[in-house]
Amino acid sequence: MKLVVTDTQFDEYTSQIAKRFPSITLHLSGSSAEQADLPHDADAALLWFTDPSLIDPLLATNPKLKWLHASSTGVENYVTPALRAHPALLTNARGLFADPLGEWVIGGMLYFAKNFKRLLDDHSACRWERHEVEELKGKTLVIYGYGSIGRAIAKRAHAFDMHIVACRRSVPQSADEYASSFVAPAEICSALAQADYLAVATPLTQETRGAIGAEELAALPQHAVVINVGRGDVIDETALVDALRDKRLLGAALDVFSCEPLPSTSPFFTLGNVLLSPHSADRTASMRQLAIDDFLANLERYLNEQPLAHVVDKALGY
Repeated sequence: MKLVVTDTQFDEYTSQIAKRFPSITLHLSGSSAEQADLPHDADAALLWFTDPSLIDPLLATNPKLKWLHASSTGVENYVTPALRAHPALLTNARGLFADPLGEWVIGGMLYFAKNFKRLLDDHSACRWERHEVEELKGKTLVIYGYGSIGRAIAKRAHAFDMHIVACRRSVPQSADEYASSFVAPAEICSALAQADYLAVATPLTQETRGAIGAEELAALPQHAVVINVGRGDVIDETALVDALRDKRLLGAALDVFSCEPLPSTSPFFTLGNVLLSPHSADRTASMRQLAIDDFLANLERYLNEQPLAHVVDKALGY
């Protein structure tokens, strides 16, 4: 079997592949179309934080390709028309980074509930000034997208005794261990009207692009906070900036954006009621090792002709 790894920088991880599976022929390629040194007879590919420009050339030059594995959770940029039409399976690192993202959402809520920005400002000004803060207990959290990340958020919010409403495509008939109720995307505005916090945790698909727009943001109370750890394009950023600037929302904690890196001219940088993170909420010390361990487990399944874990529905995009 020949495996192409679309990165040349992480020898520590490719050496783990070679050590565990010595019969595999490894071919290291660049991570973008400009850097690529692609083989012509690969059976599988590890997309190790790969530029989407590499996908179509990879498919075109490797007619035997049967499996591609993305080391990320989001794969919307990888599912090109060529890949969608190709018989090769695509898997991803679904659920792998859910825990740190769940923690980050809790951190975002606490940042606003406890008014940490004011504490930092007071510290910088050498000012001692007491003020009231909020609790998370009893507050309503609406989670848009209830996959592994959404459930990780709900699990942690439940520990704070929050009231959790989950929005998902298929609505269960009863509550689960964390969410007290569920709504369909078409009904989300009614849930948002009661929300103290909105956490966006959905992948980017044709259905979710722009799903949180001006109407949905207007449904939120003025004291509400928007938190996004899904994808930037799920939210209408222009509408969000307007709502934040006009103080129609208390604030936003954002880890993802429509354009990344976020340009220095972005209005988000000028807003004092925004907590920004450079798409690094899940960037823990163990992140890369978790990703390679996840791939190695799937590679073993592949070699043993067992069903692969975390197969992406290329039509849905996740």
